[in-house]
Amino acid sequence: QELHGRRRFSRFGIEVNHFQENLADQLEKQCARVSRGIRLLKIRNSQDKVARIQGIEPLVTLGMIVFNRKQRMLLEQMRQFPRAAHDDGPDALEMAVAAAKPDPMPTMSFM
Repeated sequence: QELHGRRRFSRFGIEVNHFQENLADQLEKQCARVSRGIRLLKIRNSQDKVARIQGIEPLVTLGMIVFNRKQRMLLEQMRQFPRAAHDDGPDALEMAVAAAKPDPMPTMSFM
């Protein structure tokens, strides 16, 4: 709630592949209770993690994702990917990119 007051985000993404579903349900209730227009996006990953993370490489190369030098741990994990001991940073970055994409246009059917 405090972070939302400073950043004014409209969407919040959370991975729900395993036990996180329970956390997401609680967070969804909290968002509805404070009614600040926050849309909770439940991210269920089924694609290979390495392929997902490699999928954001063009955005990095084109400068559409910009890093701050203070993000040392993330930058180190990105440099060492996919051989890094940890890949939580690149994984979270990929999910943030997915959550930031605009909603697809609804499909219309004319019969």
